[in-house]
Amino acid sequence: MKLIKIATINGLLLCSLQATAQPSVAQVEQELIGHLNRIQYWRFEYSPEDTSFAGEVSPADSLNDANRKLEAYLLQVAESQPALLKANLKIPENADLKIVNSDDKKLRIYCWDTQTGGTMKVYRAVAQYEDNGRVKSMMLDGGTGSKEDLNPGQSYLSIYTLNAGKKYYLPVYTAIYSTKDVMKGIRALAVEGGELKPAVIFETNNTTVDKIEYTYDYAANYDFKKMKESHVLHMDKQKLYVPLVEGDKLNGKWQVYIWNGNKFVYDKNAK
Repeated sequence: MKLIKIATINGLLLCSLQATAQPSVAQVEQELIGHLNRIQYWRFEYSPEDTSFAGEVSPADSLNDANRKLEAYLLQVAESQPALLKANLKIPENADLKIVNSDDKKLRIYCWDTQTGGTMKVYRAVAQYEDNGRVKSMMLDGGTGSKEDLNPGQSYLSIYTLNAGKKYYLPVYTAIYSTKDVMKGIRALAVEGGELKPAVIFETNNTTVDKIEYTYDYAANYDFKKMKESHVLHMDKQKLYVPLVEGDKLNGKWQVYIWNGNKFVYDKNAK
């Protein structure tokens, strides 16, 4: 009987130690800010005259390493600290970490500019999502900025949620290819078999795909009086409105896709 009591006490102590080992939301905020500051340092603040390093350093390699460490930390803490999925993280705007959430609070995307690009921005994104009460994480997309990796990734702007028997998450994103060339898109994701996977629900050009994207001249679509873009991809209930591009300009017209119960289908007569 005493052995059982001792084992129980030891088990409770172990659980208590494990619980106290979990970082608080405030600690996670500070850790994230630290990673982001290191990225900023290697991109903008490092000077060859800095004598605090014991040996020779490569700013480019150090910048890539700082991004990999931020990525690894997010993937780890997103699972070890499930409360982060719904926490109101206080990250300064100039820290360059964007966080977008689904309206059901079961999907969160963390994305940041790696600062490894030039006029073409290179982004990384980590998804944190809930699957049957368990919180998981995965690398959503993004490039390392190395010469071998040509994937610039995307910066995520918002997440639509579609409940149609099955739940679909529809993140809206953008990519910057140059000083004028910008891509915007929407993709479909769903939790299946315990994983967050692409969902093939957009029918376009007689093909069903998991995303719709368009590239255009950003400045030509910007309303400088209103200080915002004139035509932006958006959803209204179960209709998806995608700006129509002619050349590299948006012509003010829309391609309208309507949900038919199984997928979004282009309807040339819809408004």
